[in-house]
Amino acid sequence: MGAMIGAMWTMGWDWRKIVDQVCAGCAQPFNDLTFPFIAFKAGKRFSAVVRKFFGDLQIEDLWIPYFCISANLNRSELKIHTRGSLAKAVLATTRAPGVFPPVVYEGELHIDGGVINNVPVDIMKTFCNQGITIGVDVSPPHELSPVRDYGDEVSGWQAFWKRLNPFSKKHIYTPSILLVMIRTLEFSGVSYKSLRLKCADLYMHPDLLKFKRTDFHLADDILSAGYDCMRKNILHWLEQPDARARRPDLAERSSALRTREGSLHDSSPVAAIAVGRD
Repeated sequence: MGAMIGAMWTMGWDWRKIVDQVCAGCAQPFNDLTFPFIAFKAGKRFSAVVRKFFGDLQIEDLWIPYFCISANLNRSELKIHTRGSLAKAVLATTRAPGVFPPVVYEGELHIDGGVINNVPVDIMKTFCNQGITIGVDVSPPHELSPVRDYGDEVSGWQAFWKRLNPFSKKHIYTPSILLVMIRTLEFSGVSYKSLRLKCADLYMHPDLLKFKRTDFHLADDILSAGYDCMRKNILHWLEQPDARARRPDLAERSSALRTREGSLHDSSPVAAIAVGRD
């Protein structure tokens, strides 16, 4: 989602258009379940939405420098997309393994780069010539709750039935395959957060635990949570001597911002930084 939002911003879309288009486009495409031989979802609907958003636009033709990442399964390495089809790059970086089928990019299989680097602030630091780098981590900030031992083997049919049967008294929690796959995808973001903190000037962690990954109908609430986190962290960051020296223009505005109620309609430079403009 970060790759998609970032691409829309570099195209010149304002925040309201981004939210409206993403919510309208992504509300249904996740429902195209298929026989799970390659993946749980066919990916046709979501691919159509992405191609509708970006058309034939090339990354090098964007108004603002842009990159996104994917994991190359053939080479077992990270691919940094800085040129070529924007739609193809976004599709490659949004292919959660097992959920969507891999994308064939230049003859090789690509999936979501999050399996290697979930919050690529280290890449961004180099990409922006050691400029101010902001990371936004939406991975769950804690481990999963303790799980009762269900043994060495599990019957998928029994687990499915017990989960659906409201009268089952011997229900033992078993993780769903989607939970395991998504948690695996988030692993690098949770496990290597401390290493990435060294690369980011500002590392934010919005409180999103109460939202599901498909809660597009709650976009405004998610937006508010992100904005509140951004505003609090940036204002605190601007109190640091180093930050004030590097961005004196924003430091002058911080006092006024502290006394003003935050608003999603705020078009101040602080809001602009939060979505990656500077």
